Amino acid sequence: MFGDKLHIFPVFVVIYVPASFFITYGIAVGNGHVEPGFPYISDTGTKEPESCVFGQLLNIGAVFALVIFYIRYQQIATYQSDCPVRRITKCNKAGLILGWMAAFGISLVGNFQETNVLVVHLIGAFLAFLIGTVYCCVQTYLSYKLPEMPGSSRNLRLARFIICVLTFIFMIVLLVAGRYAMNDNPNRSNKDIPIGLSPGDKGYSAHLTSTISEWIIAFLICLYVATFTPEFRYFEMIKPKVTFRQKCVRSGIAPADQSNTNDVMTIENGGKDAKYSNHCSKMFRDHLHIFPVFIVVYVPISFFITYGIAVGNGHVAPGFPYISDTGSLPPESCVFGQLLNIGAVIVSVVFYIRYKQIETYQHDCPVRRITNVNRAAFVLGLMAAFGISLVGNFQDVNVVVVHLIGAFLAFVIGAIYCCLQTYLSFKLPDIQGSSRKLAQIRLVICVLDFIFIVTILIASKLATEDKPEGLKARCWTPGKSGYAAHLTSTISEWIIAFLTCIFVATFTPEFKHFELIKPKIIFREITRKDMVPGLESNKEPKIMTIKNEEASVKY
Repeated sequence: MFGDKLHIFPVFVVIYVPASFFITYGIAVGNGHVEPGFPYISDTGTKEPESCVFGQLLNIGAVFALVIFYIRYQQIATYQSDCPVRRITKCNKAGLILGWMAAFGISLVGNFQETNVLVVHLIGAFLAFLIGTVYCCVQTYLSYKLPEMPGSSRNLRLARFIICVLTFIFMIVLLVAGRYAMNDNPNRSNKDIPIGLSPGDKGYSAHLTSTISEWIIAFLICLYVATFTPEFRYFEMIKPKVTFRQKCVRSGIAPADQSNTNDVMTIENGGKDAKYSNHCSKMFRDHLHIFPVFIVVYVPISFFITYGIAVGNGHVAPGFPYISDTGSLPPESCVFGQLLNIGAVIVSVVFYIRYKQIETYQHDCPVRRITNVNRAAFVLGLMAAFGISLVGNFQDVNVVVVHLIGAFLAFVIGAIYCCLQTYLSFKLPDIQGSSRKLAQIRLVICVLDFIFIVTILIASKLATEDKPEGLKARCWTPGKSGYAAHLTSTISEWIIAFLTCIFVATFTPEFKHFELIKPKIIFREITRKDMVPGLESNKEPKIMTIKNEEASVKY
């Protein structure tokens, strides 16, 4: 869908990020949580309910930032693939690391509000702004070192340089003015400073200078990302592929026709052919089974971490609270949101691998019904992953409706996803790593899932009817009316969560027989020889071909 429209990503970010800030600003001002004018960006997402929206939007934005920084990295790697310069290669890799650090900082800012966990919030702001600015400087350096990059121009490079200079200037103004404003108000607590300053207050001028500088820095960084647009137009992305592992093909595990016609991607350039599979990430190429194993370990640990913090702070009663209750109040709500958002991204990756795995297996003789079920399962899986993110960002004590929608997507839609995967398991019994016993285990898990979902609904309804007036669910203790039904409901929820993790873990034996070919950025077909440096008029432009048994397709 976006393979030949990579320029959409930077354009989207330059619209999405400011829109996100203005949405949370409007909610915060409407609720009287910040003074109209120019509060700090973080102040617009400090109190509920705007903190929930702020966290959700920034986590989504962080994912898009990760994608853009990766595209930029692969773009430069592709451009200098013929004659790589060691210094440029190192700077390109450093740029990718800095970019991902900045994206992680955006996520931290969204999940850890300054009034809850100030230290982590400031670390996130440091990564997002300062490291983000350093990333821009690295990219500017690469722009000047690669002036013949398709889509690049002298004006574009100059614009990037000016943005970097302005960003550092306003960074200094932000720090100096912010420090002065705080010193000028020694009697004000840190908690009051973000929302309390208004015209006429002592130190307001310095405060306003600091906040305006922060907004300008944010917009300058967005504007810098937008400068990738003209260069991205000349490149396209080959989406990641899941293929049979080489040793499986050699040993004859793959279907006969697959073993002979395994898709191989090559680059024709200067008479040199190199297998595209050789450029795959060594870390994940032969170890896809790490992902489901990681999930079955990561998710329970995340729950236990927030459970321990909540019990330690006296926010929930020891025993079996609802999972959401362990992440309702700060500071555990911040940790809960961060861990679940990371988990949602990893779960999405697992669901995508599973989707491509089945697609690869029936590539030669596709069955329409299986193809449709596979696609439907993938969509439902992404919906369930999005539900996990909603649960993490929208606490039940703040925006209960959105929280329940997220729980419905995570548990009910997630259970339906498991059912579709079980159906595919029985329909594709010969898929590598699969077995009848494995399909039966998945069926049992699905049955148990729905049994405990019904148990939750019934038990929670009975518990609500017998609940003592004014009692909060997270403070329900033995001896109080309705506790037995409440305990039945909460235990059922924990069991469903663990069953879903176990279901994902059942992908492990099948994933061992497949490998992932990472996405590749290549020159678009419109990039002719007059657009690609180093090509003479009598030479062919760079062309990427895919070899298979039917045709050679030029990109």
